[in-house]
Amino acid sequence: MAERFIVSLQSEFCEWARKELRRRKTDRRVQSFDDMLTRLDEALRGESGKELRKSLRERFTVALVDEFQDTDPVQYSIFSQIYGGSDRSVFFIGDPKQAIYGFRGADVFTYLEAAKVANRRYTLGRNWRSEAKLLDGVNAIFRRRGDPFVIESIDLSPVTASGKADAEPLTIGGRRDQPLRFWIASTDDKARVEEAVAAEIASLLAGETKTGERKIEPRDIAVLVNNNTQPGWVQRALADYRIPSVVYSAASVLKSGEASELSRVLMAVSQPTQERIVRSALATEVFGLNASALENLSSDEADWEATLNRFADYHVLWRDHGFVQMMRALLIGEKVRSRLLRWRDGERRLTNVLHLIELLHAACVENRLGINGLIKWLARQISLGAELKDEHELRLESDEDAVRIVTIHKSKGLEYDITFSPFARKEPWSAAKEFLKFHEDDKLVLDLEELPAHKQIRSREELAEMVRQLYVGLTRAKHRSYLIWQERKAKSKSALAWLFSEGASADAFLEEKGESNTSGSVRAAFGESDLIAVEELPEGGAKVFPPAPALRTSLAPRVFDKEIDRSWRISSFSSLISGRTEEPEAPDYDRAEIGVEIAEEPVLQTQGIHAFPGGMRAGTCLHLILEELDFADLSHLRPLVARKLSDFHFENFDEVVCDTLEKTLRVSLGEDGFTLSQVSRPSRLSELEFIFPITALTTERLRKVFQLEELPLAIDRLQFAPANGFMKGFIDLVFEHEGRFYFVDWKSNWLGADSASYTPESVATEMTRYFYNLQLGIYAVALHRYLERRLPDYEYEKNFGGAFYIFLRGIDPSKRNNGIFSTRPPRKFVEQLNEIFHGNS
Repeated sequence: MAERFIVSLQSEFCEWARKELRRRKTDRRVQSFDDMLTRLDEALRGESGKELRKSLRERFTVALVDEFQDTDPVQYSIFSQIYGGSDRSVFFIGDPKQAIYGFRGADVFTYLEAAKVANRRYTLGRNWRSEAKLLDGVNAIFRRRGDPFVIESIDLSPVTASGKADAEPLTIGGRRDQPLRFWIASTDDKARVEEAVAAEIASLLAGETKTGERKIEPRDIAVLVNNNTQPGWVQRALADYRIPSVVYSAASVLKSGEASELSRVLMAVSQPTQERIVRSALATEVFGLNASALENLSSDEADWEATLNRFADYHVLWRDHGFVQMMRALLIGEKVRSRLLRWRDGERRLTNVLHLIELLHAACVENRLGINGLIKWLARQISLGAELKDEHELRLESDEDAVRIVTIHKSKGLEYDITFSPFARKEPWSAAKEFLKFHEDDKLVLDLEELPAHKQIRSREELAEMVRQLYVGLTRAKHRSYLIWQERKAKSKSALAWLFSEGASADAFLEEKGESNTSGSVRAAFGESDLIAVEELPEGGAKVFPPAPALRTSLAPRVFDKEIDRSWRISSFSSLISGRTEEPEAPDYDRAEIGVEIAEEPVLQTQGIHAFPGGMRAGTCLHLILEELDFADLSHLRPLVARKLSDFHFENFDEVVCDTLEKTLRVSLGEDGFTLSQVSRPSRLSELEFIFPITALTTERLRKVFQLEELPLAIDRLQFAPANGFMKGFIDLVFEHEGRFYFVDWKSNWLGADSASYTPESVATEMTRYFYNLQLGIYAVALHRYLERRLPDYEYEKNFGGAFYIFLRGIDPSKRNNGIFSTRPPRKFVEQLNEIFHGNS
């Protein structure tokens, strides 16, 4: 009774969870890729399904679905509803022998159902990858049984080799021998197997192994593994023979040792006064201190204090300048790169660390995380086993010539000259599953009661998938494949053992007890074969790859004797007026240029916004507030200002900044006296980035166009090298008002102790002093080009409103135009400047 009650409760929970999950997703306005499929399937079945099916058929008259063996019932239902019973065609392309993604929800039984009802079936009878003898050897193994793939509807169709691989066969010392090598290991010692594989690879690389006339290189060899743990074992064995290798894995970098270590490092940076936490960070490979070194450091008071101070400095850097700046300083200051690269797998470790830093930075930006928030985010990702995303997959540590270590799932669809399968004895995975799933009449069934008969069906399906994985692994090779079998006393339930079992049914095979004799069956079947070589596991060899080459020339750096066109670059307003030839990718708010510094702090006794600190940090803070602020709704102004000022550590200025911004949004602009408070969010763009081509830009050419207009440029003080390439920048604000488009540049420059310092004359002087008129011209051209491409009937006179340079500290509603420089450059000026950028005189 108790068991039935539990099953009933589980059933009710499943039904409730399905509905509740959908409700919560709807409330939060989120959906997954699976939700998109499910809802499309439901829509096709719904009231408007007929019209939807017709619309999709008209849009996609023919559909080709590749890799269809990895489909699922929902996907098949969608295509069946769209194309079933119509005169339109859908092609399902797939090989059920390679259906190995059951763990992702792929359902080979859905493929088989589709194959049953298909009007026509076509089979490819030619293999374009492998040598003929290798193909025959693989077929010989699978033909040992009449039902090699367990499921009757999946058979081994006859396939012939195209001859492409045989045109350049693999030879060793000029000799061709059996392409399929079956090694039998009479030991459970995986280390011996890994060493034998590494030794054989070293021998192949060091000897005269060729395909055609080309010598085999490390990148031509792949070691196929079953899971994300085995690559590390293989890589260490290869390193013993100095063989470079690279891992292709679907493992998450958040599950790597480096993720745990970086978590400890960040904890120490966040709490630099907690000596225990700092010691834990120092014991990581990032810092590289062992117990003895830690003890010596702790006992030296001066050194220990200096260490704690370094962590405190990193903390301040993180707090004031962000996570990436802190990590960059830590990597350089602690010599992390060189320390990690001393390890055999140093490239792997360093790649993981840099990958993690990138992911953590993205998390900071996307989720607006501070120090503690980021540490909690990382801890949660490590502990909860978050769903693997593409950006979390381990990256290749190197793209050099290296042996590929790749999971069978990752290898599907790929090919290699030589493959090794060192873990061919893969036993069924644990039966302790959350719920028992199996197929009945080709339909997926969830059994909460876990009836014995259903467990038996599930075991058969697991065996069938293991056979398909073995098939995929053996068919990756073009010229030679090594298959390693580890004999054990207990009867094996692996795919290879099944293929060499003596005619027993799948159920009988899975229930059979006793001692294993698969190796004996292999020897009896292929001991004298000219297709398959059956050998004992060889001992490790002495050959090391690569052989030390004799130095023929003295070591010296290559001499660069080419010419680089220094004029070709990405330019900006900032780079032009400062003479820089490199350009930062982010906006530089109120950066001081050309040696004239903007005062960091007011020099005189001041009040209000005039007492607010100056400089780039203050400018950045004010810009970010204005970027997020809704001009037409100031209900969120105060919490926004409080948060931003706190982020930038400007204390006690909340009221001052709020008052200044309210005045700024309500001050009259333009001839008709409109205000920024009338500009709604849909009518504005903040930080509009632009980039456009420039040709042969010089100060002389700029002088010509600016001398024609009343925009003083102080051209004699402007000096930059001729520029080709692109002009890049960020416009603080672009907005539309009554059909005209304007741009705004916010300025936080400190011109004096009160608003009297921000008269129109003073502001005009500031515009000349810092070359802001040049910036205005660049922005005008950028907006002009933008509008030309976005507005179908664009006319400069009708649609281009003008520019406002708003000096925030000088805004005073009682003094018209105080702190504001406004202009609408003549169309002729903008067009001439545009031509100058194009390289036309």
